[in-house]
Amino acid sequence: MDVKVLGQYDFDNFTLLNALMSQEERINTSVHEYTHFLLSNQSVYGTIQYCLKKLQISITCNNDKDKLKSAMNFFADNSIKVQEGLAVFIEAIYFMLGSVENYEKFMENLKENNECYYRYI
Repeated sequence: MDVKVLGQYDFDNFTLLNALMSQEERINTSVHEYTHFLLSNQSVYGTIQYCLKKLQISITCNNDKDKLKSAMNFFADNSIKVQEGLAVFIEAIYFMLGSVENYEKFMENLKENNECYYRYI
């Protein structure tokens, strides 16, 4: 199936999966999104992002709000690279464990349809 977004994790404990996927796509997409969940909830980086989200800053303190926004953007921009890289790698391993043919199809599909993810591998 040619669907641009198969799944999405919002980094706040919510995962969205596209209902139009095949059974095989549902499994590997679930594994991919679950990797995001684990990294967000069980890594130091994820814990820092969680703590930053929970900070309460006075509505009148613009300087602190700007610093918080900068910190959040820094962690979000850098953690997404690590998260996507690991999630795509685990997805590739999932296919490799099934068969070399499935792995090769997965890699070819990435190469043709998702150059960004292909570069992570």
